[in-house]
Amino acid sequence: MLRYLSSMAAKLMISVKVAAFVALLAILLGPVLDLVPAARGVLPINHLLVPYGFTEKEIPNLTGKTFLVTGANSGIGWGTTKILAKHGATVYMACRSVEKCEKAKKRIIDQLKGLARSDQLICEELDLSSLKEVKRYAQALKSSNRAINSLILNAGVMYPPFELTEDGLELTWGVNHVAHMLLTLELLPLLSKASKATIVAVGSNAHHVSGDNDDISQFNDPSTYNVVVQYGRSKLANIFFAQELAKKVGPNILISSMNPGGVRGDLYRHLPFGLRQLAEFLQDYVFWSEEQSALTVIGCAWNPKVFEKHITGRYYVPVWREDAGSLKVRNGTLSKLWYDETEKLLRTKGFL
Repeated sequence: MLRYLSSMAAKLMISVKVAAFVALLAILLGPVLDLVPAARGVLPINHLLVPYGFTEKEIPNLTGKTFLVTGANSGIGWGTTKILAKHGATVYMACRSVEKCEKAKKRIIDQLKGLARSDQLICEELDLSSLKEVKRYAQALKSSNRAINSLILNAGVMYPPFELTEDGLELTWGVNHVAHMLLTLELLPLLSKASKATIVAVGSNAHHVSGDNDDISQFNDPSTYNVVVQYGRSKLANIFFAQELAKKVGPNILISSMNPGGVRGDLYRHLPFGLRQLAEFLQDYVFWSEEQSALTVIGCAWNPKVFEKHITGRYYVPVWREDAGSLKVRNGTLSKLWYDETEKLLRTKGFL
């Protein structure tokens, strides 16, 4: 019996040492990873020794404020919608599937247990793979004369097989960037009516991997299609759009872009089987939760500091920390070129 107890004690001591080593490694690795631009804020361990730039306690009462969140039924969009509703906001949940939106809405109301009402969350159909549908949706909003205080450009696809939209655009590029640019330009009159308004473009640390070819006219070519590079380009375009639009709008609209980090959700559905299974396993233990990812989004969308200091055109990483981004993000010439070329594309196709 003593020998058995001694053996168990030895095994327990080994387990304690291993756990202590892993914990120490995480504490050391987090801040080290935070020094790498492409990894900054990607995982919660980055913040083990780094303070948050924004917390839920800093979110003001949002009663009477209206937010439009694209892709609000899952991941970052769902977490953002939940936290906004918890603090009193009305949220238009613009989703491709109204059925999925209604299920997501019910989950929010059930989890908040009386802190949110059904009429605060409005499910609306928006198919970003069709510029015609984006135009229809925007015109319906404008004709209803509804107020919008903040537009959160969140919806997106990641790593799908090559596919063209009905407008002849590669799906990732068309949905993540072109459709969101059209939606925003169409809704600017509604945002301009508010005494103060914001636009948030949800980018990604993936913008650090956008390839060497910066000619957007070639981004629809299947012979050069690379899922990782194309996703990186679309996220870089989100950041560029925010930078350039901030120079063009009136002083009452503040614009920013941000990297939400690695977040739980269904964006990983297009990964190869093995990688998808790994991502789905890791996300519950390693990634930011949907609600945690919302802090950087809301830190950009409705943060007293943003209005007090009139912050616009900046890029942020979790949790609401200003960041310089990649070398391309700092290239003012390229950002203007991509903005102008996308605007020209929308005009050529008759949507502007």
